[in-house]
Amino acid sequence: MFHTIYKVTNNTNGKYYIGRHKTYNPNDDYMGSGPLIRKAIKKYGKSNFQKEVLFVFDNEKECIEKEIELVNESVIHDEMCYNLCKGGKGGFDHINRLGLNAGDNSHMRNNPETRKKCIEAGKKTRSENPDFYKEVSIRNLAKATEKNTGAKRPPEVGKKIGDSLKAWHTKEGNRDKLRDSLNSTWEIESPTGEKYVTNRMTDFCESRGIPYVTLYMSYRRGEVVKKGKAKGWKCKKMN
Repeated sequence: MFHTIYKVTNNTNGKYYIGRHKTYNPNDDYMGSGPLIRKAIKKYGKSNFQKEVLFVFDNEKECIEKEIELVNESVIHDEMCYNLCKGGKGGFDHINRLGLNAGDNSHMRNNPETRKKCIEAGKKTRSENPDFYKEVSIRNLAKATEKNTGAKRPPEVGKKIGDSLKAWHTKEGNRDKLRDSLNSTWEIESPTGEKYVTNRMTDFCESRGIPYVTLYMSYRRGEVVKKGKAKGWKCKKMN
């Protein structure tokens, strides 16, 4: 088993990635597991990247030490570098051993600097290739639709979704937020010419003893209410 330090260079823009790899063949075609280098390879194609094996060791300890030396603070802040973290912290062995890819331990979730770098890189990539990513989105949506149409949701998934919705609805303020987002906005005018703007016409009518349906029909007919408790009131929809 060999332990290698390699450098992958993007021949299109000169950006690079330095990684550590455990392998039986130092000259294999492994190009790295970092999220940015993987996205770049997917975007430009593997043929546009060149791999160079910098060092070969017969033990992991020396290999990690060399990676720490090469991939330092200044390197990960280099705009031309695809690495997201300093040497000695990457690789699937390290990730799986410490559980960094699991749930709340996600490196992306807990490292603001890493998350920011990934988000900015993703935004830049999308802005440079809008047509390509639009096609990808359409293609992925079609695949998801084909796969899920007519499929029954597993009971445990349905329960999880139901519990999540219940929790959201019981949280203070969320019902009002949902109601505000769905309701129309109304301008209501009193018999004396006072105007009120609200997106909760039902509550407005209840607070003033005005029949909601009667006031609503004034909007449908485009005229002032002519009789009853709502006489003289009228309303119009603003959105």
